[in-house]
Amino acid sequence: MVTGPRQPRPPIGARFPHLWAGMGAIATVGLVIVGVAGLIMQGGRQGPITGPSMPPTQSVRGTSGAGQAAPPSISPSSPSSSPSSGSSLANKQVILGRDLLPISTESCRVPPIASGAAWQVGPLRVGGKPFDTAYYCNLFSGGSGSLDFILGKNFSIFTLTAGFADNSLSTTAVLKLEIIGDGTTYLTQPLTIKFGDASDLHISVANVTRLELKVTETSPPDGGPTTLPALAAPTLTRSS
Repeated sequence: MVTGPRQPRPPIGARFPHLWAGMGAIATVGLVIVGVAGLIMQGGRQGPITGPSMPPTQSVRGTSGAGQAAPPSISPSSPSSSPSSGSSLANKQVILGRDLLPISTESCRVPPIASGAAWQVGPLRVGGKPFDTAYYCNLFSGGSGSLDFILGKNFSIFTLTAGFADNSLSTTAVLKLEIIGDGTTYLTQPLTIKFGDASDLHISVANVTRLELKVTETSPPDGGPTTLPALAAPTLTRSS
């Protein structure tokens, strides 16, 4: 077999040009990856990468849907140690029939009759003036009735407007009013009142435990129309 001189092989890149190009690209990508890894490691040595600092969070009570803050709840406040003048005045004054009820009552009746008309309390006009609170009853001539209240020596002044209700049927009756302390003492002289009168009273009740208000129709019993004696705006003022 006759052979000629051996020919040198061409470089591998010449024989496989596509393979060589691919290997070059892979090498390039590897170098890039190594470089990026080095940068990351370097950054790790310098410290963590952080964003802008955020203020500390606060818990919000009473939030409702969609992150909207619910209206704050309002709890009843405790009484103020220095109340306003209005509330102080309200605390110092007590209205009979509204703030303080009688411990006992004697119905408005003529003595021979066992039963009588009960006392009522409500708004009334006396002597042409309107009052929010007044005691009144239907009373025949010669009859009487009374109200008793426990004060416990807690009050100093008692004020009252006494008279007949403007819608009283009888206009000729005469009323006697007695204001008695502790069952024995007249706190003021008995007062005689005619229809159309409106007598304003201002009486000391200091050291009085029990207060009695008694009305008597002084006309002789005659079976005529009833009267409406009225005790309007009966107010106690507390001792200071």
